[in-house]
Amino acid sequence: MHDGVVLALFKDYLGQAVILEHADTDHASGRLMSVYAHTVPEKHIVPATVVKAGDIIATIADTRHSKAGILPHLHLSLGRPAPDLVYEPFVWNRMRDPEQVKLIDPLPLIRWPHQVLTVGD
Repeated sequence: MHDGVVLALFKDYLGQAVILEHADTDHASGRLMSVYAHTVPEKHIVPATVVKAGDIIATIADTRHSKAGILPHLHLSLGRPAPDLVYEPFVWNRMRDPEQVKLIDPLPLIRWPHQVLTVGD
């Protein structure tokens, strides 16, 4: 989505998640993190890899064998990390803690085609 650096990868229940950190000159913290979850990262995507906007970092994980019957999808989270956030090892509970990550609405930052689903979809 934006130029950045891979900070961590971790397993999620549908695949793996890739965490990137981006410079954010529009905010006082100067940092923005993105988490691309339920993926299969490309082999060259490891911590410290520098990526450019538009680079392919992963593919969507195959969820056909998921016990929950979840369709393949990308789970994208954006947030502002706390200055002392530790990325290794990273777990979902850190994303839920507003002292660690302040989640933000990703829609204003997405400049690619996307579809927003509502409850009835």
